[in-house]
Amino acid sequence: MGSHRDVLEGVRVVDFCWAGVGPMTTRHLADFGAEVIKVESMTRVEVCRRAGPHRSAPPDQDSSTQFGNYNSNKLSVSINVKHPEGVELIKRLLRVADVVTDSFSGGVMERLGLGYPQLRQIKPDIIAASLSLMGQSGPHSEYRGHGHILQAMGGLNQLTGWPERQPFAPALAFTDYWVPQLWATAIVGALAHRQKTGQGQFLDCAGLEGAIHATGTAILEFTANGTVRARSGHRHPGYAPHGIYRCRGQDAWCAIAVASDEEWQSFCRALGNPPWTQDERFATCGGRAENAAELDSRITAWTQERSAPDAMRLLQQAGVAAGVAQTVRDLHDDPQLKHRGHFWEWPDPDFRKFTFEGPAFQLSKTPARLRRPSPKLGEHNSYVFLEVLGLADAEYADFIAQGVIN
Repeated sequence: MGSHRDVLEGVRVVDFCWAGVGPMTTRHLADFGAEVIKVESMTRVEVCRRAGPHRSAPPDQDSSTQFGNYNSNKLSVSINVKHPEGVELIKRLLRVADVVTDSFSGGVMERLGLGYPQLRQIKPDIIAASLSLMGQSGPHSEYRGHGHILQAMGGLNQLTGWPERQPFAPALAFTDYWVPQLWATAIVGALAHRQKTGQGQFLDCAGLEGAIHATGTAILEFTANGTVRARSGHRHPGYAPHGIYRCRGQDAWCAIAVASDEEWQSFCRALGNPPWTQDERFATCGGRAENAAELDSRITAWTQERSAPDAMRLLQQAGVAAGVAQTVRDLHDDPQLKHRGHFWEWPDPDFRKFTFEGPAFQLSKTPARLRRPSPKLGEHNSYVFLEVLGLADAEYADFIAQGVIN
């Protein structure tokens, strides 16, 4: 990608996060040049190191592609925080850090002696970001969970699905992939503030509050007129038609959204103005929404005669929003994503190569780049403890012998 200075070059992050949300937050920082040191332990291996899919058979703690995706560009050290000297060694590492992140529930860092007041004593201008489910205060601050739980508590499940059925969760932990970009932005903001003022600060990031931002206008509707939005499948209060329609071929679909009566006329022309489009019930958005079942049936009869890409092109050319419901294979081979270099591939000599997602945005002067694959557990112990901290060889060996570095 050429020679350039990474935008976060010189920023050092000590990262206690594990699983998905926290590591994806710090990966954003690592992708743009921050030195992210992931603190792990042999006594309790990071949960995603055991998660599939794996690149080796039988799988081991270094072969998870999920862990590889979330932790590329990072370093790994292994410290036993339950050893009396473990936390003291961490404090020495924090003295040379700019940011410390964790994804524990409320009170865990304090019990380790690493709460924000203690961190400020170690390094007055440090930025501490706690990336928890509920935040560090309040009646539910000690609740724990993952993306599936957060989607439910954040209101997304109550809005997803069909009116006659139970709440429905998206196919994956949507908030796990949505929230990290918010938190990475907050950390960068804190770094900018410190650059101007010399002051660090504490970032209390609650996943619940990030998840609520994905509910659209639901909260506004309730506060404005008392309406509790119900599940409505593919229906939309202001768009009609609005749905995903079966096309020719196996499991082939096209999404279509018509935002106005003017777009409806364009939609009709794209279909060749068949007689049914002149039905008075379909003349207005309200009428189309009221007769959505019959409208969807008519549209499906048209889409089923065409491939999803053909249906999309015809409608797009007419100025109507439409898109193929792409499979994972489609995405992997998508020419637009290939053109933009969205996917990264690391030819790790120890494992089969695999493709994973790059950042969702590009900086023209300081683009993200892949500098190293995800770390093996404790891979960078000697670099961090001998070069970054400057431990003597004998002290380093003693820590290993005592099980502090494990």
